[in-house]
Amino acid sequence: IVDSAMVEAADLGHNFFLEESDSGKLRAEAVCRWLLEMNPDVQGTHLDLDPAKAVAQGKDFFRQFSLVIACQMTQTLAIQLGKICEELVIPLVLVTSLGFVGKLRLYASQHCVCETKPDSEFGDLRLNDPFPELRRFADSIDFASLDDAAHAHVPYVVILIRALDSWRSRAEGRTLPKNSAEKDEFKDIVSKMRRSPQELNFDEALQNAYKAWMPYVIPD
Repeated sequence: IVDSAMVEAADLGHNFFLEESDSGKLRAEAVCRWLLEMNPDVQGTHLDLDPAKAVAQGKDFFRQFSLVIACQMTQTLAIQLGKICEELVIPLVLVTSLGFVGKLRLYASQHCVCETKPDSEFGDLRLNDPFPELRRFADSIDFASLDDAAHAHVPYVVILIRALDSWRSRAEGRTLPKNSAEKDEFKDIVSKMRRSPQELNFDEALQNAYKAWMPYVIPD
């Protein structure tokens, strides 16, 4: 806790971590003591230093922290502190309160998160416009010459690509199935490609058939 102010009567009315006996004492020391009492497993220290002077010290002072929480700072100081935390890639929380009104602002550098269980995800399979390597791989598989074991292990992506090729070849100018009839026709092609009901890869292909008629676009 960095603060050079002394506890005044006004502080006792709006600071939960101060008592009347703290009046006249260093505010950072008093608050630190009561905060540590809440959790004996936590360690903390205080520093008798004006926060503005701490900001003036720049990156050298804040480099030791992994999170900075600043309270009741002026806009000028907040901007300066924000630039320091940005350069050090340290999250900054700015807290301002006035009676029953409070404002909380959070700054953190870009943090990419991968959604492991998305609600709706079409996947980046490029089924309707395969990249060259995928196109060559799909074309290299001769379904007719495969034995039953190999036929049951053809990736469903390849099944959908080849089924889409077959669907497009049935009429000139076809691109992707659009209406219900065309989609049912496409699924029928997939179903007729399977040799046995036990081929789970064709179950996968039918379950993911919608990915074949979803045009691929680069997401925002």
